[in-house]
Amino acid sequence: MKADVNVIDLDRLRILAPEMVFDLPAEGRRMIQRAEGYRATVVNGVVTFETARRRVRCRAGSFAAPSVHRRQSRPPSRH
Repeated sequence: MKADVNVIDLDRLRILAPEMVFDLPAEGRRMIQRAEGYRATVVNGVVTFETARRRVRCRAGSFAAPSVHRRQSRPPSRH
């Protein structure tokens, strides 16, 4: 049996405002919404996220991008 588990600090749980990021190829954009208060995520017995360590693990066919590389403002137009 497979199981995913999120460890949540309910006193710190907060959903932040949606934001547009331009971090896809060819200046593609997407909407994201971050949250605070998640302490860890365990997928099939493997810790894939911890707030203290910021682990990111992906399987083939999945996508993960650390938030530090995301550009927050609209890129200049190319006319």
